[in-house]
Amino acid sequence: MSYENKIHLLISDQNGVYIPNRFKTNFDLAQWGIAFDDVRYLDDPYHEFYWEVWDTILSTAETLHDGHKWRLYQDGDLWAVRADMTEEEWGQAFGF
Repeated sequence: MSYENKIHLLISDQNGVYIPNRFKTNFDLAQWGIAFDDVRYLDDPYHEFYWEVWDTILSTAETLHDGHKWRLYQDGDLWAVRADMTEEEWGQAFGF
């Protein structure tokens, strides 16, 4: 099985602590089901709630695209990952 059509790089890890801010700025949050006021904390990576809000987004955000459900996954880089990936595909993609 190939995982290549089941993951998409959204933001490179070279953005460091600004990945959450870049996501907020460059992606349609409503499309990802993110509609809460706390996203304002993603403006400043030094705000006390920055990482807490980002963790909530990572664990709850999902979107439907081309008939498939996609979720966010961050391991350095930020990825869009199809929800139907198998364990084997995860291992191939992320080295598990």
